[in-house]
Amino acid sequence: MFASPPRPRPRPARRRRGPLLPTIAILAGVAIVVVILSRVWTEALWFDQLGYLRVLWIEWGTRAVLFVAGFAVMAIAVAGSLRFAYHARPVYAPSTPEQTSLDQYREAIEPLRRLVMLVGPVLLGLFAGGAAAQRWDTVQLAMHAQRVGTTDPQFYLDLGFYMFTLPLLR
Repeated sequence: MFASPPRPRPRPARRRRGPLLPTIAILAGVAIVVVILSRVWTEALWFDQLGYLRVLWIEWGTRAVLFVAGFAVMAIAVAGSLRFAYHARPVYAPSTPEQTSLDQYREAIEPLRRLVMLVGPVLLGLFAGGAAAQRWDTVQLAMHAQRVGTTDPQFYLDLGFYMFTLPLLR
């Protein structure tokens, strides 16, 4: 006659993860850092033994500056474009079946918008920074350009322009 209220079912205990995966991840990270640092240290010792440690510092400094500049330019440009595109999008009530289905996709993607607007520029900035850092030698050539003393007969430019400056402009 009087039914007792349904008892809540006990939830199965969450399976606790062991320390194996975090330990493997930490060891892999430490191994990667050790390999990278050993290469850096070996290069520094080698350049120092030859008496050209300053050259290595200039190379690394140029690479770092170019990476930061490439990263910043690309990340700011992509973030600005995404922000402009988001704010300039048409905001209206769907009036056709096609617009209704498109609106469903927009609603489904909306929770990921902030993630895409943060990760996208950073990821593309990393690619651009890496590409810019690879051109360190061309930048150094242009920064230390010298006159050769021979003039091009067609454009009347010193040949040093073609050897040092033009590769950077291309």
